[in-house]
Amino acid sequence: MKTDDSSADQECALNGKLVNGSCQCDPQWSGVACGQLRLLPTPRNSGFEGGGDGRGQRNSSAVASTWGGSVIQDPTTKEYVMFVSRMSHHCGLSAWKTNSEIVQAVATSPTGPYVQRGSAVLGRFAHNPSIHASKSGAIFLFHIGCGKNSTQPITDCVNGTTNSPDLDREKLLRSSTASAAGGCDGPHYTTGMSAPSLAGPWTQFKKEITLKSSRAGNTAHITNPCVLAERNSGLLRWIYRQPAQDWPSIPSNQTSERIGIATADSWSSAELQDLTPHAPLFPFALEDAFIWQNRRGEYHALTHKGAGVSGHLYSRDGLSWAIGGTSPYNTTLAFTDGTSLEVGKRARPQLLLSAAGDPLLLTTGCGLRGDGDFVFTSVQPIAQS
Repeated sequence: MKTDDSSADQECALNGKLVNGSCQCDPQWSGVACGQLRLLPTPRNSGFEGGGDGRGQRNSSAVASTWGGSVIQDPTTKEYVMFVSRMSHHCGLSAWKTNSEIVQAVATSPTGPYVQRGSAVLGRFAHNPSIHASKSGAIFLFHIGCGKNSTQPITDCVNGTTNSPDLDREKLLRSSTASAAGGCDGPHYTTGMSAPSLAGPWTQFKKEITLKSSRAGNTAHITNPCVLAERNSGLLRWIYRQPAQDWPSIPSNQTSERIGIATADSWSSAELQDLTPHAPLFPFALEDAFIWQNRRGEYHALTHKGAGVSGHLYSRDGLSWAIGGTSPYNTTLAFTDGTSLEVGKRARPQLLLSAAGDPLLLTTGCGLRGDGDFVFTSVQPIAQS
């Protein structure tokens, strides 16, 4: 029987309509339950590598590892501007807690290639940038770390790879003289900057963005900023990340990351109101969320992990969420020249959206198989019809 009952559309992950028992997916989605992004082949030199000549052809001393990019289009110049984590001193991802800085890269095409513009927007330690434009046109850049060049970087790196026989991240960091465990150089220090336009000037937030919660214990700090300005209310809805043990419902020996929901009244709010004080959204590891509303006002999020490599979350009210049973993207990068690349890791998903809320392109941080800790930022277009 044909139905247009909106409650039935939950079976289509809020990415389509259930008609005669089958999902008719929105153009950007496919699969039995509309849970897979329709990613298109991308040019081989797309995205941002911080130097180099194609995937893995790192033959320049200028090559640097980059990890995940947040893209926005400049309304004045029409350029595409990416804010991205770049490992300084030609190091790889293992050195992120000591060497990560945030740079700006630009392109005339949404897929790139992106070329770095100027020096770092934020120095060491700064990571996980997320760029947004408010309705007034003001720009907000959220990130972790304070970017004051106050960590001691690892310097014996070459070609975008950390030059160390031991690439175990924690051992590597313990061997460094950096103090990246706490304070504003720690990975749980979340803050932001604002500017009247992408051209600046930038003004740093005066405070750390913390979480106000009714749960007991130390719950103030969050990481991996992920925020949405709701279309009708203007309320800022955050997906935040914390260690599992920070929730009272989870045993203290559980250390993997979980995600929760919080809200704020304005872009510059320094304190978020926790809506999930007793338990995380899901009882399993999720991280690196990107949240948005589609053209119908329904809520969606991409995550690292979930149904394999990645996860797709969806919700009608922004509080009660479901997760799809398939990965919205996998570890295969398809190129327009007919070739493809199977990467060893793929995370930090972010989207460029249309004004209506349609996903236009996906950016992810990728690492080559068997190639140490070199990583690059991929940009892949999404089908629109």
